[in-house]
Amino acid sequence: RYSFHKESIEKDAIAIKLSPQDKSFYFDAGYRTVRNHLNYFDHLDKLSVLALKVNIDIFSFYKEIGIRYYEEREYENAYQLFKKALKINADDWEIHSWVAKTLYNKVQYKEAVKEFEISSVLDVDNALDHESKKLWDSVLIVQKQISPKRIAVSKTSQFYPKEFQGDFYLLLL
Repeated sequence: RYSFHKESIEKDAIAIKLSPQDKSFYFDAGYRTVRNHLNYFDHLDKLSVLALKVNIDIFSFYKEIGIRYYEEREYENAYQLFKKALKINADDWEIHSWVAKTLYNKVQYKEAVKEFEISSVLDVDNALDHESKKLWDSVLIVQKQISPKRIAVSKTSQFYPKEFQGDFYLLLL
């Protein structure tokens, strides 16, 4: 994981010259780029342009690599990648949800609440994933904006454990 950076960089450079058509190559190479370089955004920007040739839009490129880092619990890298994706498309509810979950895991609760709220407003189809809904309620409890026995009536409350679903109050966003 932390060795063979030079060989990895060289092999990716050779592979890129071959103009691979496999989309997964670009996501994998992007993942390795973050791992192999301290200042990785210049390298990722160049790779994202090449990924366009195989129909990977730049927003999805950064989002998918960020998700990989989130799933590996490398929240700072995930956060940086999600922020880059947000600059490209700030109207995507799902990226705001990923940013919120990442901030929650970085114990930045106030910022996480803001991102959850933005995600909720943009999520007109109420497609916010179960994990996000539970984290949103949890962060509200941690921030003492609501108590566990008075979970907010919101898009999230129906997904919270029954023991916390007592008397509900409307949370004004």
